[in-house]
Amino acid sequence: MNRFRYYVITLTILFFAAPAAAQFSVGVIAGANFANLSLTDDGEDEDTNRRTTFGGGIVADFMLGPDMVVSFQPMILGKGAEQDETENFFEAEIKLSYIELPILFRYLFGSGNVRPFVEAGPSIGFLSSAEVEFGDGDEIDIENQVKSTDFSIVFGGGAELPVGNNSAFVVFRYAAGLSNVGEDADDDDDLKTKGIMFGFKVPIGNN
Repeated sequence: MNRFRYYVITLTILFFAAPAAAQFSVGVIAGANFANLSLTDDGEDEDTNRRTTFGGGIVADFMLGPDMVVSFQPMILGKGAEQDETENFFEAEIKLSYIELPILFRYLFGSGNVRPFVEAGPSIGFLSSAEVEFGDGDEIDIENQVKSTDFSIVFGGGAELPVGNNSAFVVFRYAAGLSNVGEDADDDDDLKTKGIMFGFKVPIGNN
């Protein structure tokens, strides 16, 4: 939790350190996350299937110029995967939930009402729950088997749309986990998150 507080304090400092004259907008973001896991067990890659889950939270966009935006997007984000029955695993759904704190840099193209963009940046997730639901409906808590933090790199693109004096956007992004989130994993085991999110931002205010 110390790392969580440190990251929140850092975000707060960056938030208020933005130039007072900079234009900013606040909104909510929500969408579907098509999550999966890169799983290696005893040095062998294991196939997993996508788990469709939800992501949603707050967006604070600061304009650094006419075409550049830095965006803070704290959200609740579901991750995990579905696992078919194999020689090494039972049929199961791995349910991971994180408080995700991405900082994304967005570059906008064009000057019309609808402006396409690309975005990229780092994200850190703090584990809030971890469960496995087996095919027969039984569930077990695996929070002690998953590390409390997950570092990832995010990149994607979308389009910004005018809404009155503000703007909304639709976005399609990919997140690739950089850290092994398996607790006490040895050199032959590896567990990394990944996901594709399709979402939209609805504005609720600006300066």
